[in-house]
Amino acid sequence: ALPAGPATVIAFDGNGIKSVVLYDSLESVDSDFLVLHAGARSKFPKGVVQVAAAGKHEVVLIARGSDDFPPDAEEIMPLDSPQASFLVATVGTAGRTLRIDAPDDGTFPPGPAIIRIILADSSKQLAAYDSVA
Repeated sequence: ALPAGPATVIAFDGNGIKSVVLYDSLESVDSDFLVLHAGARSKFPKGVVQVAAAGKHEVVLIARGSDDFPPDAEEIMPLDSPQASFLVATVGTAGRTLRIDAPDDGTFPPGPAIIRIILADSSKQLAAYDSVA
């Protein structure tokens, strides 16, 4: 059972790609059919065939060496799974950490690794992280 919202689900498309989506509310159309309304900063990817309750989850990435994460980071994508995207919850002090709304299920390797970051102005950049906390 899904909570009324706001809450998070993991959306699966027909190709096995998963995305974490924040929804604001849901409505029951009948006993077999629910409509989820995505949050303001979220959207459901095309081709969703299944959703599952995400529960509480977060991943914290630690910046590599003297690098830092941009303060206006809004979304990230693992390079090896460019269709998957996850919302940034917070960028830590001095940009050393990045907390994201994502299941801690190995989607982000222990590091070092590189991610694609989408900024508030919709531009994209690559960033390295050293480890997952």
